[in-house]
Amino acid sequence: MKSFVHAALLLTTITSFAAAGNFSFTGTFTADSDIQYFTFTAIGGGTTIRTLSYGGGTNSAGATISQGGFDPLINVFLSDGSQAGSADNSAIVGGCDGGITAGTNGCLDSYYNFALAGGTYTVALTQFDNTNIGTLGDGFSSSHSCSASFCDSFDLVTARSGGWAVDIITADSAAIISGTPEPTTFLLMACGLTALLFGSRKIC
Repeated sequence: MKSFVHAALLLTTITSFAAAGNFSFTGTFTADSDIQYFTFTAIGGGTTIRTLSYGGGTNSAGATISQGGFDPLINVFLSDGSQAGSADNSAIVGGCDGGITAGTNGCLDSYYNFALAGGTYTVALTQFDNTNIGTLGDGFSSSHSCSASFCDSFDLVTARSGGWAVDIITADSAAIISGTPEPTTFLLMACGLTALLFGSRKIC
C-alpha cells in the first residue's frame, strides 16, 4: 500500500512539472497611472516574471518585442493580498539579468526570480514610480513625476510609449485579470484548484 501511495505522489509531481509552461502577454497603457494585473499558479521554486518592452527582445512565445516602452515595475502578491516581492531595474555588474536587453539607460526592464512556494499569485505591472502602498487591497500611489506621459526613472522628459510585454515563465497557468482583483477571489480560486486536484468537494 505504501509503495502505491509513493508511486501516486511521484506521478502527481511529474504531472505538475509536465504541465508547467511559459506565458507571454502584451498590451498598451493609456495613462501613466494604469495598472495591469495578472494571476498565475506557481509549481513551487522557479517561476520567473520579466518585462521586455523597455529594452526590447524576444518573448517566450518567440515574438519580437520592440524597445521604447515605459520604465516598468512589477509587484507580486500572495493569495491573501500581502506582498511577496517586487522587481524594478534589473541591472547587474557586467550586463542584465535573465538575458534582458539593455535599453537606452541600461537594464530598466524588470526581472523577478525569487523562490515561490506552489500556489496562486497576483502580479501588478505599473510604470515606475506608481508603487504599491502596502497590500494588494491598499492600492498604488504615484508622484506622476514624468513631464511626458510615459518615461523612465533616469529621463523624466523624453517620451516613451505605453507599450508593455510580460513573460511568466515556468508556471502551471497564467492569465490577465480585468479590473482590480480582490484577495478573496484568489483564495477561492486556489481552493477550487485544490479541490480539483484532490477530487474532494469539501476542501474549503
